[in-house]
Amino acid sequence: MMVAGPLVIGTRGSLLAQIQSRIVARLLRAAAPRIEIDILTLDTPGDRDQVTPLTEVRDPDFFSADLDAALSDGRVDLVVHSLKDLPQQRPQGIVQAALPQRDNPRDVLLLHGRVDHKLARGEPVRIGSCSVRRRAMAPFLEVALPNRGRRPRLEFAPLRGSVEDRVAQLYPEQGSLDGAIVALAGLNRLWMDPEGQRILRPLFESLRMIVLPLTECPVAPGQGVLAVECRRRDAATRRLLDRLDAEGVRRAVAREFSHWRAQGFAASCGVTAQSHPALGELLFTSAGLKVATPPKPRRAQPFDGAWLRTQRRSLPVQLPDNSGGALFLAHWAALPVGLDLPRETRVWVSGTKSWQRLAARGVWVEGCAENLGFEFLTTTLEAAALRLPPLDEWTVLTHRDAVSSWRDSGIGRTAASYELRKPQAGARIAGEVAAASHFFWGSPQQFERARPWLPDHAHHACGPGKTAAYLRARGVAAPTLFPSRHAWQQWLA
Repeated sequence: MMVAGPLVIGTRGSLLAQIQSRIVARLLRAAAPRIEIDILTLDTPGDRDQVTPLTEVRDPDFFSADLDAALSDGRVDLVVHSLKDLPQQRPQGIVQAALPQRDNPRDVLLLHGRVDHKLARGEPVRIGSCSVRRRAMAPFLEVALPNRGRRPRLEFAPLRGSVEDRVAQLYPEQGSLDGAIVALAGLNRLWMDPEGQRILRPLFESLRMIVLPLTECPVAPGQGVLAVECRRRDAATRRLLDRLDAEGVRRAVAREFSHWRAQGFAASCGVTAQSHPALGELLFTSAGLKVATPPKPRRAQPFDGAWLRTQRRSLPVQLPDNSGGALFLAHWAALPVGLDLPRETRVWVSGTKSWQRLAARGVWVEGCAENLGFEFLTTTLEAAALRLPPLDEWTVLTHRDAVSSWRDSGIGRTAASYELRKPQAGARIAGEVAAASHFFWGSPQQFERARPWLPDHAHHACGPGKTAAYLRARGVAAPTLFPSRHAWQQWLA
C-alpha cells in the first residue's frame, strides 16, 4: 500500500528545524523516489517565547504541542523533532516511527577570539546556556581553557533562541557573552545547508571552537538524534518511515533514557551511549564511563607497570609550513616546552589529562580522543562545522618508537618530538613480574621491558589504541581492552 497524495511534513519555524525536515525529506525520497513531499511550518510555544529560560519552563509540550495537534487532526502526516526536546509522555495516537542515523552527539563550546585577552588578564568569561547540565561542566572548562598560572573564571548567563541567534550573541553589537555551549549536531546540520552556512560563515570568522569530551561532559539523552513521528493508525506512512529507522540508534537512546529514568529525570544528568569498534557499547554518564567487562577473576596478582614510567627527553622537531593547520599530540610531552605554535594552529590531543597539562602551559586545545584511540576520534574530526583539514594535511607529534605505528592512520606527517628512556629493572622487579598473573600495559615499551620475565599464562590488558595492535602483532591473541588503567584496576578490585 503506497502513500496517497503528497506527504506533508510538519516542522517548527526555526531554520534548524526546517533543515532537519529537509534532511528527512531527502531520506524519504531516497527510499521512495516517486514520493511527493510538502513541508508545512508551524509555530510552537517554544518558538513564540524566546525569553523565558528553559529552567523556568513548566510545560513539557513547550516545543511540541502545536505539531502534535496538526498531526492528530490530519493537517500533516509526519513531524520531525530533535529527540532531546520531546517530553517523555507522548499522545496515545502518535508513534515514534523512525530514528534515522545519529549526528555527532557532543556539545561544543564556542568562544569569541577576545577571550584570549580576558584569560590573560584574569577577567571572567561569560558563557551563555540555560541548561543545568551544561552549567555543571564548569569544573572541566576551568582546567581545559588555556591559562598560565591563572585559573579561568567562568560566569554563566541565560541564553535562548535559535542556534544562529545564540552564536550572534557572542558579538558586542548583539550581546554581552563571550561564549556559548551548543550541540555540535545542530551546528553541523546548519553548516551543511547552503542557507545555514551563509548565515554562520561570517559569525565563525572570530570564533574558537572546543569540542567537549563525553568522558567529562556527557550530553542530554537523545542529543543528535532526529525523531520522526506519525499517527499510530497511519499504516502506510509507518511502513515508509520504517525504512529510515536505524536500529543501532534506537538501542543506544533506549539505554540513555533508561539511565536518565533511573536518575529521576534529573536536569543535571548527562548520559550518552556510543559504540566503540574495540570496546563495544559504551555509556558515558555524569558518574563516569560504563563499559562491559569480562567476569572478574577469582584470584589475581596484578602488575600495572608503574615502575616502568619512563623519563622523557625532547628531540629537535620542526613543524611543516602548514603547522598553522592541524596538529595531533599523542601525549602532553609531545609538545616541547618553548615551541611556540601559531595562533591559528588547531590542536587536538589523546586524552583529557594531556589536555589539562597543555592548557596549564597556555595551549589552546580543541578536543581529544578521550583515551579511546585515534580511530574513535576520526568521525568527530570529519564534522563539517569544525572546518578542519583532511587527515592527510595533519601532523602528529609522538615519541620516537611510536612513529611507525601511525603509518596506516591516514595522517599526512608524523614526527618524533621526544624519546623514552627505559628504566633499569632489578631482581625484585623481575620477580614481581614473574609472580604476577594480570598485567596492564600503557605502551608497547612497557610490555617489551617486562617481556623477558612474563609468566606463560599471563593475562594481558591495555587500552583500545595502538598498544592493543602492538600486543596482537607480538603474539598476544586477545588482550582484554579497558578504557583506562583505572577501569582495569576497578575490575580487579
